[in-house]
Amino acid sequence: MPKLTYKVKEIGGDYYYEQMSVEETMAKAFIRPSKDKQLKSIKDVDLYVRDNMGVKFPVDGPLWRVYSQEYNPNDSDPNNTLGLTIFKGHHSFCDGVSIMCMTLALSEEYGRDYFVKSKDAKWYEALFVKLISPLSIFKIMKDTVFGKADTNFIVKSKYQNDLSGNLNVCSSEVIDFRLMKALSKTIGVTINDIVTSALSCSMNTIFKEKGDKNKEFKLVIPANIRFKFYPSPD
Repeated sequence: MPKLTYKVKEIGGDYYYEQMSVEETMAKAFIRPSKDKQLKSIKDVDLYVRDNMGVKFPVDGPLWRVYSQEYNPNDSDPNNTLGLTIFKGHHSFCDGVSIMCMTLALSEEYGRDYFVKSKDAKWYEALFVKLISPLSIFKIMKDTVFGKADTNFIVKSKYQNDLSGNLNVCSSEVIDFRLMKALSKTIGVTINDIVTSALSCSMNTIFKEKGDKNKEFKLVIPANIRFKFYPSPD
């Protein structure tokens, strides 16, 4: 995985990738704060993510960073020390699925058992998706020409006021993933179904608070179109 250790070097006005040593990579990629500067609560984590989300990566180091510390929230058991890890990576480096596989590659065992149970697409499913993909172009063109823009309070605020550029980050309390998996099995739905339902309920509450009577709005959700799980770290 050489991309983990690349940095950019300028030679004669042009830019080239140069591989760093393991020591240099570790020194630049890993952030370990002193005890007096460690994050103490969910709010601290949100503020740290907000303030660092838009900060550009310096070219003299890898396009990823890992912040790690021992984590003892203010209201938690002082004898129950947790670990906190925040990963930041440039999108040109990898996407969400690649990051998951990279995390697996750094562990002792490489396998998909850690994740929610999934399966690879069968050969005829992959073929079907490839055959119908060109037809999607016509639907995209139709929606572009005849589709109507949303008229909800979010869109109106966007056009009536200049965007501030400020980023807001809000994390939930810690959710036990074992309970999430148990719930999905009990009621016979997927994890995505549960998350989408939670998002729908939250947006419904916000719309009511704003006095917006719209019943629909457009939402873009990234999707993984890989037909198979990466067979190896390479």
